[in-house]
Amino acid sequence: MFRSIVIAAAVIATATPAFANADPARPAADTATTKVAVSPNTRYCYKVETTGSHLRRKICHTRAEWLARGTDPLETSRGR
Repeated sequence: MFRSIVIAAAVIATATPAFANADPARPAADTATTKVAVSPNTRYCYKVETTGSHLRRKICHTRAEWLARGTDPLETSRGR
């Protein structure tokens, strides 16, 4: 009996923060719709695996440099 009460209390305690909102008038921010001011000097880095090597290489460029290479770092990072 005591065991089931402890389990029920643990379930309720862990589920409560998921539904809690500090300000009910303002909904929680959604990461997909939140816009962040990005500096033109912001660097975007990707880890690249080289064939025949166990080590990953880190490649960093600004958004303009990635766009010149044909990749938009803001579009490719959304799916991750």
